Amino acid sequence: MKILMKTRVWGLLAILVAAFNLQAADSRITQDEAELWAEMFNKSSKKPHKKKLKPHAISGVWVGYYDYHGNSSQPDIAFSMLVKQPNDSQFGIVFLEPNTARDAKHFARVAQALKPKIHDNRTISFIKQYQDGAAPIRYTLNLFKDNTVMYGTWQIGQKASGNAFFIKTSLKELKAIRKSFK
Repeated sequence: MKILMKTRVWGLLAILVAAFNLQAADSRITQDEAELWAEMFNKSSKKPHKKKLKPHAISGVWVGYYDYHGNSSQPDIAFSMLVKQPNDSQFGIVFLEPNTARDAKHFARVAQALKPKIHDNRTISFIKQYQDGAAPIRYTLNLFKDNTVMYGTWQIGQKASGNAFFIKTSLKELKAIRKSFK
């Protein structure tokens, strides 16, 4: 957990907390955090990218979480995904997350992305299908911060929905965090 605390995830969460407290972006957040906030929530930043996503732009290991809209009895769930994008119009995803079912036989669940699409070079969508046959989940995520942040929504039919947030991590970043503990 200490390793995760040192990643930029906490910086982004600080921005979100500040926003929920209705505090203005001031000297308490870094310039990088302020730029990310502006990119994610200013209407002018919602314009589609004109350039196509370069091959492998979103390939890599992503960590994040999802929450449930308006259902405080459901906990937020952290999970990871491995993305492979061989060209500018295709990608695949494998997910690994904790199994939160009360009668779970296994501590983790595996899922894959079905029908993955890159829409406007800033938005991706897919259907997450678990190997255990649970209901499929439709995701729509927007790319930010040079394709290192994804934020969007998920929905299971008309039953449940929520937000999803991911940040891309790299071996270089992990090694830098490890070095900080020496």
